[in-house]
Amino acid sequence: MEIKSAKYLAEHSDELLDILAKNGGSVLITKNDEARAVILSYSLYQEMKKTFNLLKFLEKSEVDLRTGKIIAHDELKKQMGTRINELKEVDTSEL
Repeated sequence: MEIKSAKYLAEHSDELLDILAKNGGSVLITKNDEARAVILSYSLYQEMKKTFNLLKFLEKSEVDLRTGKIIAHDELKKQMGTRINELKEVDTSEL
């Protein structure tokens, strides 16, 4: 990660955008030697967004596991087989 001052950002924004586009990373912006912001390339932002969404999905899966809202694969196959057989027995001639 590159580190640039807020003054540099103000004076060289086009150059900074070129650096981000070229490196696909991020730049830490400081003011008075204190970290104030991070600017991300669009590609890095997209990667982080995908990762975040995956983590949210995994978190939901863990909650489902803890609360018993999931079933084992073999049980799912059994239930689906039963349901398919039930649907095969439905008389569709009256539909």
